[in-house]
Amino acid sequence: METEYDPSQPEGILWRRDWKLAGDYKITLHGTFRGKIPVAPEGDSAGWKMYQPGYGFFGIAIGGKNIFEGYGKARNTTIFGWKDDAKRAVVAAPKGKSKKAAAKPIDAPDLAAGDTFTLSFEVKGNVATSTFKAQAKSVTLVENGLSEKRTDGYFEIAGRGLTDFEFNGVGTDAGKNAQLKIGVADCCACYPLGDTLQKRAGVVTVYGDVHNGSIIKNKEHRLIECSFGPIGRSGGRAVIPGFGPSMKDFDGRELDVFALYHKEHATPDLKGHAKGDPFYWNFLEMEFDPSKPDPAIGMRIRNMIDAPDEKPRGGGALKEVASQSGRPPTCKLPAINTLLHADVRFVHTDGSPIRGTQTRADGVVPLSGLSWLISRA
Repeated sequence: METEYDPSQPEGILWRRDWKLAGDYKITLHGTFRGKIPVAPEGDSAGWKMYQPGYGFFGIAIGGKNIFEGYGKARNTTIFGWKDDAKRAVVAAPKGKSKKAAAKPIDAPDLAAGDTFTLSFEVKGNVATSTFKAQAKSVTLVENGLSEKRTDGYFEIAGRGLTDFEFNGVGTDAGKNAQLKIGVADCCACYPLGDTLQKRAGVVTVYGDVHNGSIIKNKEHRLIECSFGPIGRSGGRAVIPGFGPSMKDFDGRELDVFALYHKEHATPDLKGHAKGDPFYWNFLEMEFDPSKPDPAIGMRIRNMIDAPDEKPRGGGALKEVASQSGRPPTCKLPAINTLLHADVRFVHTDGSPIRGTQTRADGVVPLSGLSWLISRA
């Protein structure tokens, strides 16, 4: 892909909004490494940051004073973890008056596809200890004299670059901290959508926009991608060469396109709008029904003037069940039946967490969506 700039993306952060930690606490991540950065494909520059050793990264973000801190706004956040040049390093730290230098990168175990790892961060007083474990090896870094401003706040996971990894569990020893009770934000104001929000069964959410709309599925990872942008006052970008119902993206990913609603195109096969069609101001209608054993998913693009019973725009819609989306489940646990609507936590024999879920109304643990849990019985 030829560009006049380096399109490498900065670090991204997913904040845990129900924990704002202070004082002593410990965070532990468990994950699986899937692979290092690929070779730059034809058309990409091998000099872009994303293809350089050490740019790929995963780790922990601490000290967030709100959950909107991110690239360009992470004024209080410290981000550290494992870089794909086999270093444990700090990749971002608050810019303040303190003259104390950030900890220098140190050697860490290298990772190969399939390796599992653990990354932990513990605060005791003004001493912070972080440990990275993999391949029966570990590296530990101890920092003394850290201020509460550096360690107190929200925490979450962070990542950057093309390194492929997954987090299988996040554990929190919160010390004296209490978990925050976070409410659900209802849609109290929106575009005039008629009675769309009143006629749908299950759970319906609406995302409004006025630009390009599409519903696409990544065939390898079975990931549903809904794009509504980029912003442009008179329309978004043109489609790429080869765009169609079954296509490949710039990076070679195979995609199925269910719907496209564009200023110039009305369908994935790039048919134009019919004479008399309204301007393509649109919104995404998402319907999730978790009441069934295999929850239902529905996604449709609608024009702002459409009623909920009208035919969706974009030449099609997506309708499937949860088992058809996401990475194929690999759970091999036997059937489990316990208390109704109970929180269930899977842990290793040493007590370290793997992941959690919740039983259904009949007490059955829904195993179909649990990946990487293998019965050793």
